[in-house]
Amino acid sequence: MLKISIISVFPVLHKPFLEMSLIARSIQEKKVQCQSFAYSDFCEPGERIDVSIAGHGPGMVIKPEVVARTIEHVEQLHGPSYRIFFSPQGKLLTQDLLRQLASFSLNQDESDTDESKKLDNSNLDDRQKYISKHILLICSRYEGMDVRVEEHYADMLLSVGDYVLMGGEAAANLFLEGFLRLLPGVVGNADSVAEESFEEGLLDYPSYALPTVWQGYQMPEVIRSGNHKALQEWRSSAALRKTMLFRFDLIKKLGLEKKHRKEALSKIPSHYIVLMHSDVIIKNGDVGNTSVGSFNLHDICRSARTYGIKQVFIVTPLEDQHRIIQTFLDFWHGKSGKEYNSQRADAISLLKIVRSFDEVKKIISDDEGQNPLLLTTSAKTYDNVPAIDYQSQNIVWQLEKPILLIFGTGQGLASYIMDQSDFILKPIYGLTDYNHLSVRSAIAIILDRWLGF
Repeated sequence: MLKISIISVFPVLHKPFLEMSLIARSIQEKKVQCQSFAYSDFCEPGERIDVSIAGHGPGMVIKPEVVARTIEHVEQLHGPSYRIFFSPQGKLLTQDLLRQLASFSLNQDESDTDESKKLDNSNLDDRQKYISKHILLICSRYEGMDVRVEEHYADMLLSVGDYVLMGGEAAANLFLEGFLRLLPGVVGNADSVAEESFEEGLLDYPSYALPTVWQGYQMPEVIRSGNHKALQEWRSSAALRKTMLFRFDLIKKLGLEKKHRKEALSKIPSHYIVLMHSDVIIKNGDVGNTSVGSFNLHDICRSARTYGIKQVFIVTPLEDQHRIIQTFLDFWHGKSGKEYNSQRADAISLLKIVRSFDEVKKIISDDEGQNPLLLTTSAKTYDNVPAIDYQSQNIVWQLEKPILLIFGTGQGLASYIMDQSDFILKPIYGLTDYNHLSVRSAIAIILDRWLGF
């Protein structure tokens, strides 16, 4: 039986949690044993559990010697343990990490005599093998834990998110809630665990209950159709759409199988690019036009094709530039270009040259049935337009409008173009203050941050 021990300043916070619902039942049925301990029980008479942080500054930390006494007592009582400390510096608690820890806990169950049920534990280190017997959760308070205690004892530092709690008790309870439900028999219906959010790297599909109409909201007909294949296909599609629109960060982290990419692209608004060679600031500070470079056209179209951009517009009012670009397009649209490099020709098929920014917006509006949302880019900050970062897809995509990514040449877009923007993407920076990227490099980086994984 797996033992779980919790050490904290306030073990009373764990007691009602362990006495509720499925966790209480798993303890009663001896699937797991849980016990909490207080640091204060291992202090000398009159001794405080905390001490002022060393050096200048406010705050208290739990005394390292108190932590050591408590850990050693618990391990004398229940045996060696896998020690998890809760810390902002730790690994982020994710469903994948919970699955991994749960699988480790099942790797060597000595009570199971059926060798076929035992998993291969050869990939576990000496400390990880304790997960199947005894897990020790160590909670800090105040300013945290003396770092030397973590360095000496911790098998894992674990963070439950990028926010600050008063102590580790809530974090420990949260870990237990996610971890225990993955152990066999804790949740009655194993299928309900397998189909939860994050189990396939996606959010769960939307759930409904009777009545079929509630407050004017209609239940999808497929749910009541009795067609199990159609229902499963709808659920898979709905889960993918929900994840793309609400948690694209999951897709960025985990990726998608090739067979799902085309469907995933269909779940988000259409994206367009416009590269402005007019309405841009030129060297003397005036607004004017810049020349079109064929290297830019090649590289921008290849980036656009990679990331699912629907069309790439080049804006210039200059007739000689139109003639030059049209010659370029005629070659790549013709037989010679396709035979020379079919993949390059495929990418360049996205390119369209127009004379004005208004023409771009009209073409998109006519094609999509609504005006595009304008998302500008700049190497400078701009106060008059809401700025968003590269994790803000859910803000933009839930508006369900086609998106036009606007890129400038020269020294940037004219202010009257910027003023039309719905959002501006924050400037690109590395670890230096230099951010004078070529436009084709900037487009490739921005597309990867916005649509890549």
